[in-house]
Amino acid sequence: MHTYANHYYNAAGSNENISFEPGDRWLLSLPLYHVGGIGILFRAWLRAGAVVVPDRKESLAAAVGKYEITHLSMVSTQLHHLMTQERSFRMSSLKHILLGGSAMPRSLIADAVSAGLPIHTSYGLTEMASQVTTTALADFPDKLHTPAAHSRTGKSR
Repeated sequence: MHTYANHYYNAAGSNENISFEPGDRWLLSLPLYHVGGIGILFRAWLRAGAVVVPDRKESLAAAVGKYEITHLSMVSTQLHHLMTQERSFRMSSLKHILLGGSAMPRSLIADAVSAGLPIHTSYGLTEMASQVTTTALADFPDKLHTPAAHSRTGKSR
């Protein structure tokens, strides 16, 4: 069972690594019934940033551009869709993209880095109220790969 403190301290730790300030806008791109979605609300509440709730029919790319989103949380499928099917994707307002939910394919991380996307990869657990560990924006691309992605390639961390 989660407590208020679980979510509060998880958001506080996340905000130390991923700057989220007044004037910033985090797109609610994950469901609120999951810790990833709830985490967005707590991070915004702690730092007085805004949470943008897009129209259900709006694509991620359209919402990022329309609302000048600065922060975005995604799973690998969302990132893949954004990078392969949303050719008109404008990332000029994006400061941070938090990736999680499962191991990220190495090729997807490489494509995101090549595209200049400001990505953080995260390992989390529902039992821990979301993020357990998250890379820093300045980390080298090799550090952005999850251990599961490394084990599939035979490389160690």
